[in-house]
Amino acid sequence: MSINVHGIDASVHQGNVDWPRIKLSGKAKFVILRAGYGRYDKQVDKKWERNYAECKRLGIPVGAYWYSYAVSEDEARQEMQCFLRALAGKQLEYPVYFDQEYELAIKALSKAKRTAIVKAALETLEDAGYYAGLYCSRDWLNNWLDFAQLSAYDVWIADYTSAEPSPAKLPYGMRQVDSKNSFGVPGFGGSLDCDVSYKDYPGIIKGAGLNGWKKTETNKPAADKPSGCTLTIGPVSAGDRATLRSKCQELQLDAMGLYKETESDGLYTLTVGPITSGDVATLKTLCGQLDLVSRGLCREV
Repeated sequence: MSINVHGIDASVHQGNVDWPRIKLSGKAKFVILRAGYGRYDKQVDKKWERNYAECKRLGIPVGAYWYSYAVSEDEARQEMQCFLRALAGKQLEYPVYFDQEYELAIKALSKAKRTAIVKAALETLEDAGYYAGLYCSRDWLNNWLDFAQLSAYDVWIADYTSAEPSPAKLPYGMRQVDSKNSFGVPGFGGSLDCDVSYKDYPGIIKGAGLNGWKKTETNKPAADKPSGCTLTIGPVSAGDRATLRSKCQELQLDAMGLYKETESDGLYTLTVGPITSGDVATLKTLCGQLDLVSRGLCREV
């Protein structure tokens, strides 16, 4: 994993955060804010609006999460509608996460039911134009969910072990590494959740026009007829597939019939080409940001 960006997560439990002090310290390059919990609008986090406004004013990239109590797919969709109302009119550089944890009523469900709830929530967020992911602990992902059914989605994992798990065995885009402020963010002593991001989420999300951003337009002439290499990319998650497909649309490759995709078990393999060397470079750069090149998932044929 080539990208390693330090950040934090925060909610009303941190009180009135001194965001200018954090910005000046340089200890946190992004923040994931709790937007709320449950399935009622009154459960929006009391510091959500303040925290978001301060981070945007200071140029601190932001993501968000919503803590869930849902015990059915319908309840999960209701929660996500509250989440979407809280997100309305805002622009986020980092993903929006569905947070499923050890609530007694959720633990009482079957693994299949818990997994179905997660899928319903993430599908709701994706359908609304957001880069969606799951927040949970490593134990929860391994033992309480059927991760094979969720492999198309990004994971922000709470994993406080000292060893870095192999991404091939436990793929994730962000890791919560501890709750003891190991990054030394000023104002919190030894109590603050610290996170590491392994993807260029701002570049991915803005480039794809997600999370309230408008997709970057290109002025590529339609007459620029591609000829040259073909790229095979994958298998990739639904999130990475959406990002890559959006870039191919910008480059007008889909309109020229040069973009094809196949799906198997929730993962996608993309074939793009034949395309110009410039388009090859553009797509390979994006694949590098998505950590696909180093994993051998982007190949010229």
